[in-house]
Amino acid sequence: MRKINDLNLEKSDKMRIKHIMTNFDFKKVHKVMSLIKWEWWDSDVGISIPTIIKIKKNAKSLLEETLKHGIIHKIDTSISSGGFKAEYIIENDKLHLYFIVTEWDDECIKEDIEYQKIVEKETIKKNRVKYINKVLKEK
Repeated sequence: MRKINDLNLEKSDKMRIKHIMTNFDFKKVHKVMSLIKWEWWDSDVGISIPTIIKIKKNAKSLLEETLKHGIIHKIDTSISSGGFKAEYIIENDKLHLYFIVTEWDDECIKEDIEYQKIVEKETIKKNRVKYINKVLKEK
């Protein structure tokens, strides 16, 4: 079992982060942020589109904190900030970095009345088909 303190990552962990940082397309991220005028707060300059250096600094910090938290607590971990999502999956010891421009899930649709009616109709239809098949098998 690996041991890690709150301040230091092991050399192999630092190499993993360096590999992601070297291969991730930060220029593309900066281009997208510039195109859609995505701004961050920066204590040096106020609200502005971040430089590639600031973008990389943020991403690296997210990767480090995510990996530390996941290893220390032995759980899957993700941390998001400024469009980035760093994720550590403990089962396969994978570290991921994403830049997310848009995202949605289906959580809210379960509360939608129209969706509930459709699911109810589909369930009734499936039950009818099961009943008909059962009756036909009995004959």
